[in-house]
Amino acid sequence: MKRLLDLLRINEVRFTFIVLSVMTIAGAISLKGNLMSGGAVPCMYDIYLVGTLHMVSSYCVPFILFYILFVERYNQRPMQVIRERKVSNVWKRSVFDLVILTIFFTIYVLILTIIAGLLLTDEFYNWNEPVSRCVAWSGRICEEQPSFVLLVVSYIVETFETFLVTGIVMLGVWWCTNKEWAGYIASIALITVDKVDKNKKSAVRKILYIK
Repeated sequence: MKRLLDLLRINEVRFTFIVLSVMTIAGAISLKGNLMSGGAVPCMYDIYLVGTLHMVSSYCVPFILFYILFVERYNQRPMQVIRERKVSNVWKRSVFDLVILTIFFTIYVLILTIIAGLLLTDEFYNWNEPVSRCVAWSGRICEEQPSFVLLVVSYIVETFETFLVTGIVMLGVWWCTNKEWAGYIASIALITVDKVDKNKKSAVRKILYIK
């Protein structure tokens, strides 16, 4: 916790507030727009599918990497490098700080998703009804209710993995080219090009098998 607070203090409070506010607004608009489209009745289960399909990669990653970029600049300062003594120690410190920030932002995105789900949906589960988004996406009713706990856990793991992998790519390219923005652009390109073609049917089908 102390290290997290130290990392958050590296950037000004105003900068942290602006980045989180813009990301929150963009994420909320994405969740609402995609959740309410199509005319089907959304439920709490749907919010995590929409978050995975539309919000995390497209709206959260750019803002989070932008914030982490400015935090990681601190580890590249001459005095910090001298304090760590070895280049490998600087890299380890950078990755350690990345993991801490990734955990923080994963929890933040999870809380944002839960709050959005509570505000935007009136039903906890309706995939067994013809008016559900599950039927609109997959074309069939889900007779057996999937595990909500496993759904949330899979959402947390995928979000954390997305943030961590793109962050490591950003640091790696930054170190190899000595150009911080090259790392940022490379990560955004990676998440855009390598983003799995998650059409709605395949995403729902994957969740349906969570028991």
